[in-house]
Amino acid sequence: MRRSGRWRKISSKKVRCGRIFFSLLILVLFTAGGCLDRMSVPVVEVEVEIGLNDTTGEPVILNMTATPTMINALKAPKASSTVDFPSVSAVAIHNFKEVGYWGAAGYTGPGSYAFTLGFPSSVEMNEGDTIVVEVRITDAHGDNKDLKRQHIEWGES
Repeated sequence: MRRSGRWRKISSKKVRCGRIFFSLLILVLFTAGGCLDRMSVPVVEVEVEIGLNDTTGEPVILNMTATPTMINALKAPKASSTVDFPSVSAVAIHNFKEVGYWGAAGYTGPGSYAFTLGFPSSVEMNEGDTIVVEVRITDAHGDNKDLKRQHIEWGES
């Protein structure tokens, strides 16, 4: 059974429209993907050096550095970390009122620990805003063994 010329024209129009729609859909997806890849959000990168107290043998924070920066939104923390005690944890507080997401790692002894501290999407950073970064070491019972705070200004690097 052979189709008439009219049906061939209709089928060919549908195929052409389908191809154009599919091409536009692919173009939109690639464009949106590229936009998401370029979106940046504020975070604080924290590096902590932990040692042991010479007399008590308790863990102590020897050094901490906090650096405000922007990273890709897809790589930023979107919730607080949870780990069992003992742990090393850190949090950033924006302008003394907006608490960011907690970063935490299990305490494995003296050494270096690194955290990327993010904020909820409602937090808007402006040049000169104050960020308080707090790092603490917690023992197996949940008691703080050491705690350090550092005040930084958004825009410092």
